[in-house]
Amino acid sequence: EGDITGEYSTDHIFNFVNPSGRYELQLERPYHRSFLRMLLKTCERWNLKIKDTFCDISFSEGNYRTRKEGRFWHVPQAGAVSFRFTDFALTEMKEDIDFSTFLE
Repeated sequence: EGDITGEYSTDHIFNFVNPSGRYELQLERPYHRSFLRMLLKTCERWNLKIKDTFCDISFSEGNYRTRKEGRFWHVPQAGAVSFRFTDFALTEMKEDIDFSTFLE
């Protein structure tokens, strides 16, 4: 009975076709960290500059920093981060993209 997800209910579902939007992530939640990594990988996959794609960043712990080691993105494990993810460059390319290939 009740909500099976409890306190870990997620209000974000990653949309591969259109990931743009405003996000507020609680980085102590593993799902939210994974969600952030998926957005970073989207930038990487489509050669989008992170500084141009993540806009209006606000981080509760001061300056937000992330780094990549090998194939893994390291993101903070605490704090709240909010930002607007804009994929203008990807939007311009969508007419030429075969998304079935991208999803494979």
